[in-house]
Amino acid sequence: MESSKCTPGKVFLALGIFVGNLEFLSYIIWAISADFTSGTASKACWIFIMTQPLWTLFIYVLYMGQHSDIRSGGERCKKIVVGPLVMLAMQAKLLAGVDAIHHRFTIRFNLPEVKFKLMTLENLFRIQTFLELFLLTVPMMIVISSVSNAIEWPLMARIAIILAAVSFTKNLAVMTIFVIRKFIDGAEDPPMRPRTSTQKMSRVEMEAFSHIQSYLIDPHDDGVDPDGNTTVHQLMRYETDWFAFEA
Repeated sequence: MESSKCTPGKVFLALGIFVGNLEFLSYIIWAISADFTSGTASKACWIFIMTQPLWTLFIYVLYMGQHSDIRSGGERCKKIVVGPLVMLAMQAKLLAGVDAIHHRFTIRFNLPEVKFKLMTLENLFRIQTFLELFLLTVPMMIVISSVSNAIEWPLMARIAIILAAVSFTKNLAVMTIFVIRKFIDGAEDPPMRPRTSTQKMSRVEMEAFSHIQSYLIDPHDDGVDPDGNTTVHQLMRYETDWFAFEA
């Protein structure tokens, strides 16, 4: 259950949502109002604006299209049809940025994290950060700079480039911290997404929560993974002291 207490992680995510949406909106306004000296620059601008959301949709559809745990073609189609909603929620930074929205979304559309690893908050945040940095912010900084330097810097271009610089710094810092934790500190799977809870759950507790959530969504799903392990087997492999379960 998400705590209502304000934490540094929640503040960071909220600022990221605010800046990210302002950044995307500023690109659209600038693209509409800019005086492009060539049609190529205009086309490149709109291509970069549309690439991030479309690539998010592509990743989701490809993931659901090949997922081995989806039982039938009808169920696979239902999952794929949700793709545009996933794209919009990701583009608005809400699906990966707000725990409560993510929880309601996965429950409403039957996308439990234990079965669909793509839909975990951590994985969605990683995708959002990577795509935003390399498919939107960096290309648009180049386009805006090249177009504005050829004429002069109007107000909208200055606003857009400032928001782009803030977004670039934020995403680069998040990725740098992740790299430091993984390759310098030697953490096996460090989180990239800031923590929003004041209480840290153990891996066993997180797995148990995911399996309980999956069962509540679909009671007929007994939690057997591709190797034939039941829910209990999957929990036990993370617990070195088996007598701890007797407490």
